[in-house]
Amino acid sequence: MHRPFSVTTAAGVRIDADLWFRCYGVVPLSDMLHGELAAARRPDGHVEVDEHLRVAGASNVFAVGDVTAVPEPKRSKAASEHAAVVAANIRALAAGRPAEQTYRPGEDAVLVPLGSTGGASQVPGPEGPMVLGAAETVRYKGDDLLLGRFAELFGTSA
Repeated sequence: MHRPFSVTTAAGVRIDADLWFRCYGVVPLSDMLHGELAAARRPDGHVEVDEHLRVAGASNVFAVGDVTAVPEPKRSKAASEHAAVVAANIRALAAGRPAEQTYRPGEDAVLVPLGSTGGASQVPGPEGPMVLGAAETVRYKGDDLLLGRFAELFGTSA
């Protein structure tokens, strides 16, 4: 929601802001899994995967993104990395080779651009997390919200 608002914390501190992101958590939608695939579904809805991101118990079914039980923040960065691993493994299977690419969660990072001139980021640094300001955030993500990267990936123009 983009309009001025105020909240008061349980400690009585008033916070005024111009932008509010409503976040409700992750509830994976995996109840469509049936038969042998249903066994990979955990009670919380996440799906167990192996190091190649194959659904547990399946040799040619993969999972990406929030639905995976990989212990990592459920963000687009991870989903993009999952997709690259799965695409490589599907190409290998199609060529008659075994799945070769493995996935290991990377360090946590958050980039929040606010238009083409604002935002902030928290990224891994040599001595722990670093906070980047608007200029660095815009340079990495805010200019085109990564559309150029995806246009290149899909062979289209941004």
